[in-house]
Amino acid sequence: MIKYLIWDLDGTLFDTYPAFTDAFLEALNDFQYSADPEWVLSLTKVNFSHCASVLASHFHLTEEEVENAFWRHYLAMPLETQVLMPGAKDLCEYIVGLGGMNVIVTHRDRPSTIDLLGTHGVEALFADFIAGDDGYPMKPDPGGVEAIIERNRIDKEQALLVGDRDMDIEAGLASGVRTCLFGLRGGPSSADYLVDDLNKLRDMIREENRL
Repeated sequence: MIKYLIWDLDGTLFDTYPAFTDAFLEALNDFQYSADPEWVLSLTKVNFSHCASVLASHFHLTEEEVENAFWRHYLAMPLETQVLMPGAKDLCEYIVGLGGMNVIVTHRDRPSTIDLLGTHGVEALFADFIAGDDGYPMKPDPGGVEAIIERNRIDKEQALLVGDRDMDIEAGLASGVRTCLFGLRGGPSSADYLVDDLNKLRDMIREENRL
């Protein structure tokens, strides 16, 4: 039985990587540089700090310069264009309908997490979240995942962590819950589930819950 979903946010619940990529490209343009969008996208999928660090080193800038320019452009982008992944809302509603719970552990800060959920009208589907500025170590450290499990009394046997990066999966495994890697890509994974479509994940969970 799966009644509890522990979600990553960026790249899992919401398709925010295109906006991140555009903001980094515009940041580079501020310094009269350009880069291959696919390369920048691949860097953002590791994490924000990694992308800023690599770009700063490559273009002989400071990380502070890159990050400040990024935030200037990203915060000007409408949240309405950073949409929910297909199937995300239906899956969350299914979990709530079971009497279960959706929670989030994200590196995104608390104010922008609230804004993103509110913009898309889905805040009521999430019982709790831990954000990047809440004082917990970043994934793959399991601290944030373990904290949200404990304070919401989540049954680990009925929980599944869903994320799009290896660091999400590592945090889930270290916390003792099953994991799902969203977004198929090359290479092995230690995740329990591998899906590229959240509708497929909903169907898989429904099938397990019928057994």
